[in-house]
Amino acid sequence: MACGHQLVETLRLHQGLPRPAARARAMEMLRLVHIADPARRLDEHPHHLCGGMRQRVMIAIAMACNPQPVLSFCYRRRGPNPSMRGLEKGPR
Repeated sequence: MACGHQLVETLRLHQGLPRPAARARAMEMLRLVHIADPARRLDEHPHHLCGGMRQRVMIAIAMACNPQPVLSFCYRRRGPNPSMRGLEKGPR
């Protein structure tokens, strides 16, 4: 299945776009993630792309439907970083 087919399918199912509009939006999304020659890349299969380009295609698919941002916080599970010891009490 070509990269463009996956992007267009996502846009048609989730955004209700007709095929030509979905293809234009798919090209726009590939441009946003800095994929060179997006018109050609839409018709290529993922195994023809390098790993970084595959990741960018997946990012384009994820961003295609204008998702709401999600904030994630990491909670410390261990003691403080050794380079930060002594700073948790504040300035002396």
